Amino acid sequence: MSAWGGLLKKELRLGLIGFLVPFFLGVSTVGLAGYMAHKYSEPAILVAAAIAAIIGHLFYLPLYVAVSISGEQGKMHLWLHNPLSGYALLSAKYMSGLITMALSLLIPALTFYWNRDHISSLAVSSDQWTLFLLVTLFFVVAASLYLTLWGVLLWAISRLLVPYLGKLRWLAMIVLVMVGLWLFSYWESTAFYRAVTEWGAIDLDFVRFMFNFAEDGFTMEMREIGSFYIGSVVYDLVVASAVFLLSGWLLDRKIEV
Repeated sequence: MSAWGGLLKKELRLGLIGFLVPFFLGVSTVGLAGYMAHKYSEPAILVAAAIAAIIGHLFYLPLYVAVSISGEQGKMHLWLHNPLSGYALLSAKYMSGLITMALSLLIPALTFYWNRDHISSLAVSSDQWTLFLLVTLFFVVAASLYLTLWGVLLWAISRLLVPYLGKLRWLAMIVLVMVGLWLFSYWESTAFYRAVTEWGAIDLDFVRFMFNFAEDGFTMEMREIGSFYIGSVVYDLVVASAVFLLSGWLLDRKIEV
């Protein structure tokens, strides 16, 4: 087995709690919804719970990696002094998280798929439901990974500040996050940002679904989704790659135990 493969196995063991808690939470949510759907003869309840469980996985990977990094406490020097590069150390954590995230998503995704034709209140074909499921899974996983990359970068910066600011580094991190959010908000409002991202428009034959709970029952409604831009996807990939590379570089060159 390669050194990276051995590291991946270690990460899977280290993040076990980070997998089991959301996994059983998702199973419990779907199970309870199944009981309610059977009791009230309303399959839409089960479908809505499955979608909610899938969307809740937006925060799966950031929390999983946080648990994994927390598990390094007390032996952080061993992890940081591993002969593998910082990029390899982080990629093992991300891959471990993505593997367990796929397992955690399996039950709500299959629940949605098996019950997709039981919603008679919407004129949606099986193929449209399947497309909806696949696109939702893709964007949830991608967004979760994107959040995780930024979270790890902020953690690396906070570790970098320990020798200089001690506990005051958290105040510096709050200021850094606030300034960073303001700068990103300003950047995304510029014409140059729109020119960089708003190209290669693709029209989706796709809908998004709104779920409403009211006193008189449960309803769903469809709303059309317009276009998305290839340029926006390319931009996000470039930013994500830069964040990953910077995090690995900080792990290799700057962070002290």
